[in-house]
Amino acid sequence: MKSKITCDQLIDQDIHGWGNVEQESSKRPIPEDDFLIELRVGTTAIAQQRRTIQRPDVDRATGQPGVAKGYRMPVLAAAAAVAVLGQPEGLGLSVSFAGGDVSLAKQPPRLLDLGQFRSLRMCEPGGPVFFADLWFASEHELRIRIDKVSKVHGLAPPYRLRFYQPEFVPGVRLALIGEVAVTGDSLNFVSPVLRNPLLPLLITVSAANGDTVAMDLIPFPSLCRGGLHHAELQSLATNAGYIADLRSVSDSFLRDMAGIAGKTAAGRLETLRIDMRGATGTERIMSPAVLQWLVLARRLRVEAAGETGDAECDAMLGRSLAELSGLMAAARRKQGLALTIPADALPCLAALTSQRLNAGADGKPVTCSFLTANVLTGQPLWYVSVPMGGMWWQALQPGHIPALTPVISLAGSGKSDLPGEDQAGRTAMAIRFLDEAMRGDDTRLLPVAPDLPQVLAGSGSNAPVSVVVSVRNNAPLLQDMLASLAAQTVADRVELVIVNNRSFGSVRAAIEAIAAGLFPGRYSVIDYDEPFNHSAQTNAGIAAASNNHVCLIDTDVVLHDPRTIETLLRLSGNAETATAGCMLLEALPGKPNAFKFRSAGVFPAGLTFGGRARLTFSEPDCGAAFGPAVYPVAGNSFALAMLRKDCWQALGGLNGDLLGSDLSDIDYCLRAIDKGYTNLCTTVVSAFHTGRATRGMAFDMLAPDLMAQPNLPALLGNCTVLWRIG
Repeated sequence: MKSKITCDQLIDQDIHGWGNVEQESSKRPIPEDDFLIELRVGTTAIAQQRRTIQRPDVDRATGQPGVAKGYRMPVLAAAAAVAVLGQPEGLGLSVSFAGGDVSLAKQPPRLLDLGQFRSLRMCEPGGPVFFADLWFASEHELRIRIDKVSKVHGLAPPYRLRFYQPEFVPGVRLALIGEVAVTGDSLNFVSPVLRNPLLPLLITVSAANGDTVAMDLIPFPSLCRGGLHHAELQSLATNAGYIADLRSVSDSFLRDMAGIAGKTAAGRLETLRIDMRGATGTERIMSPAVLQWLVLARRLRVEAAGETGDAECDAMLGRSLAELSGLMAAARRKQGLALTIPADALPCLAALTSQRLNAGADGKPVTCSFLTANVLTGQPLWYVSVPMGGMWWQALQPGHIPALTPVISLAGSGKSDLPGEDQAGRTAMAIRFLDEAMRGDDTRLLPVAPDLPQVLAGSGSNAPVSVVVSVRNNAPLLQDMLASLAAQTVADRVELVIVNNRSFGSVRAAIEAIAAGLFPGRYSVIDYDEPFNHSAQTNAGIAAASNNHVCLIDTDVVLHDPRTIETLLRLSGNAETATAGCMLLEALPGKPNAFKFRSAGVFPAGLTFGGRARLTFSEPDCGAAFGPAVYPVAGNSFALAMLRKDCWQALGGLNGDLLGSDLSDIDYCLRAIDKGYTNLCTTVVSAFHTGRATRGMAFDMLAPDLMAQPNLPALLGNCTVLWRIG
């Protein structure tokens, strides 16, 4: 007898994603006790059905209508698992029946339409097994809590759960990595140990007679809580709940990978470059599991960009990549897009699954947004959205550590066919695993080792600088500040401009004496005989300055790092920079040697409509968002900031008439952005700012309404936006 298997109506809307396969015989029906069909992935049989099922639609459409000959077989979950791996040779999908195999790949494409597939079906009530929660208990152990086991399709528990993952050595195959029986008599926990926590996990549920009653897929296990990509799930969450977000994000990536949401060969990554500067060889990106996933499963060309500075570490990575490349049978294209990420990062799943990425106009590199997570726990921390195309300020990053942001560029000489640089810049392309110890006292004091003579890449600025400071009576504070200024590496190029605001006669003489002792012949004192107005006093000091580079500093600032002014000069040397600032720390009163974070740039905080529309700003503790880095901001605190006199003149100075002593620094920076300038801040150096005595104690509640109204597209396109996701 010859049996012919046709695959019609393969997909249905059953809650467990079952497909329907018809069997028809031109001679006689198959006896029920001979009935056996198996679904195979490669050579591995993962599902079977031993009995016919009453399917009137099938029976009426085939020969001998009175004989039951239909059956149901879960197909889409297995097809999706193969699709996640890019349809590798050796993992073909087939149905075995009556001694013959039929490849599903040869059937009409509509029969395996992944647009109909939904992952994590077992996380929905109503199936044979209900997964209430799942998370990583350790690096490879996925913990699943089963709350309910139910009778389904006439079959009752106990059921046997089987877990499968792909393997690549010595050949590509689907391997059974664990199985366990569940009864439903009590709360069940199952803990499959994954061969690789990044590869898809296929799950089958079988009844006591061997029939497969359900199949499910976790296409991207690393999105689960505790997984390597959980920060990415957090950044994309819709607040529908952890499981609902896990399902929707997983399916979105799967659809993008399958090209359902739009497809072009030029819009996907072909090459991953790892910026090795500062690497130690212990980073996640260099673990065997991650490299196997990138090279063998995602089929990327992985390259080292730069060196760690450790010959043994460089050689180890080179050997690992060479071995994996030798195992990779599929040919890689030399063109396409390349993603460069720091060694402390992993590429996001969005970067690896999307077929809608692009480099910039004319193939120029594009700076990309990224996420940060705790290096030890993986706990999500920040979503960091940076301006696209900011390669000029990227070049200012410290030369001994990787670039701040991921960068997408063309891997070869070809040109992308996609218009614009839409998704590449705005979607997070990598997760950086940063040490939150950056927020500790020792690393905040000196984020970069004190024996490193120059903290930023490239040559430092040799320009002279005018330092403007306003003072009123407080000579001791001025003494401390000027002493720290005199210890700066560029102190011999400093011109000091002191704006004296109605200090007592004896104090004014003391101020002159302090300046003469520390900066002999290189200082001037301007008397501002009006009520206190920090903005107007600053304008007067800048107007009197002889140099184009002007550093604004409050009397209550102490420069404990001698490289601070030199670093700010380097940041403000570019014609596009309006202001440059650094991390500020605040000493805690009454607690010697204790301090807290104060500022590392001003960032957009939100758009509010509480009574009146207003864009709000904040100074978040962002050390764990960047590590030591240079980044664009909405503004800098003028307690310590570098600006250029030509820019100050072009902007009309600080708005002393309307804003006085409050918020004039943010107003100035917003007006600069509106004119096409950029404000830069850095966490590679820090300074102490002990209080607001220089600004006065009052706060002008009307000042925010009098500030420059920012052009939102210009603002958000020219500064970093932070979102705390952890």
